[in-house]
Amino acid sequence: MEAPLAIYQASTHEIGGLFPLLAANGIPAVGARIGYDTLSGGAFYCHPIEWVLRGLATNPNLVIFGEPGRGKSSTVVALLLRMTLFGIKTLISGDVKGEYSPLARALGITPIALGRGDGHPHRHHLGPRERVLTDTAEHVP
Repeated sequence: MEAPLAIYQASTHEIGGLFPLLAANGIPAVGARIGYDTLSGGAFYCHPIEWVLRGLATNPNLVIFGEPGRGKSSTVVALLLRMTLFGIKTLISGDVKGEYSPLARALGITPIALGRGDGHPHRHHLGPRERVLTDTAEHVP
């Protein structure tokens, strides 16, 4: 006679690390419609603040990864524009390629350009203190 097999029970939350390809419940259909879920074929909605309020996430920050030319910037611009309908405001701390300035202007927002020597403030420019620090550094033996 063989020994019976042990039976273990756990929630998908507890065993998600053991079986990372298990599908969980879908994200609620709240927020901006972004596209389609490739697994279920259903619509995918995104509202990071609502996710925090519902306990689905611990902060509303998003990170977008992908290969060059695959639509990351277009997706972010679409999300930002659609989230304005929900009263969400977004800070773009650096528009290096100029991808977000046209959206800001279309929404009636004047982007603040950062850079040295062109009359704009720069986050690394120390203002009057920089001259004092430079002068002091030149006189240090």
